[in-house]
Amino acid sequence: MGAASIPLLALSAAGQDATPAGGSARDEAEAEAAYVIQFQHPEKVYFYLPGFQDEAFLATMYGVDVDTYLAIRADFDAAAHGAAEELLADEAFASLVDALPFEPGSAVVAIGESDTDDLQSWFEILRHLVTMRRPDDGIRFVNHGISGQNTSQALGQMGVALAEQPTWLFCLLGGNDVLRNGFDADKTEVSIDETERNLTEMRRLATEGSDLTWVWLTRPPIDEARVATWPGFEMGGITFRNADVELVNDFIARQPETVVDIYSTFGDPSTDLLGPDGVHASLAGQAAIARTVVETLAG
Repeated sequence: MGAASIPLLALSAAGQDATPAGGSARDEAEAEAAYVIQFQHPEKVYFYLPGFQDEAFLATMYGVDVDTYLAIRADFDAAAHGAAEELLADEAFASLVDALPFEPGSAVVAIGESDTDDLQSWFEILRHLVTMRRPDDGIRFVNHGISGQNTSQALGQMGVALAEQPTWLFCLLGGNDVLRNGFDADKTEVSIDETERNLTEMRRLATEGSDLTWVWLTRPPIDEARVATWPGFEMGGITFRNADVELVNDFIARQPETVVDIYSTFGDPSTDLLGPDGVHASLAGQAAIARTVVETLAG
């Protein structure tokens, strides 16, 4: 899957949490647009092309008018905000948000795939958590997750992420590397050796000669039973195996930097922290990731 292609992994998520809690009723066409708007943000990849920062242009790409486009985005942002509010209702957790080691004026950047690019992702929830509790600290959050990308493509995008001059950089990658094209495929899209080299080089580019703090997140588990019956995967002959995910996580666990163990947070792959396709986190799952990030860094 090249960066210019439509990422199958992201599109297969259509239908899970695609109409956020509290979202307004929409006709079928608008609901379908919402599925794509949740995960697909071409302005991140084609930022250098005229029009890709124009909301009216982007709305046309999604097949809706600009007011509908903005309303859909606002609904997902409201869902992330609501998830943050629920987490902050726990005073003990709220005190951990206060204790997060983000200095005032920090730039916090995330690189990742669809589970980070998601408009109601863990990173968006984290942004709301911090801005609600620490509104005067001026901490800037930049979501550089790009749906469908593997680590080879993410390596090619590192210059864009580093141009944000991050103080903190969160990395949640490897899910698309372990995609297998074909039910009897003998290899993953990216070999584990290449995944390790790509992640190592990204970390080197970001941290060499820098005071940047790098944070790893392990991959959540896969519900292989749900994957096998999900129409988007079944139609494309796409499979995922936890054995492949665990190889990526084993590499991450060996790194000297802070590791946020999302795999253990999710536990049994049949959990409702995963959505119907068995790969992407549900809104509850995204909130669980955000909680684990906070507890790991401040606990």
